[in-house]
Amino acid sequence: MTLRIADDTRFYCYIIADPTDKLTQILEYSGFNKTPDGDGYYFFNPTHNAYVELISYRKLLEDAKKRNRILFDKLGIPS
Repeated sequence: MTLRIADDTRFYCYIIADPTDKLTQILEYSGFNKTPDGDGYYFFNPTHNAYVELISYRKLLEDAKKRNRILFDKLGIPS
């Protein structure tokens, strides 16, 4: 099977990991920047037209709870 995509297709890649001191060092050396909230790192690779972001599992859950709180409240589901 061949997947054909346009040359200008943008890719979004997410890495879920707890940033250890060593991983943080590697990310910063590789050109990643801290996210504005300071809880992760991001990088844009123009060669592959790819946005890459690293967030912790804790951050993933916190953001999901915030994003879905109103829906859960309306459905009567505790969040």
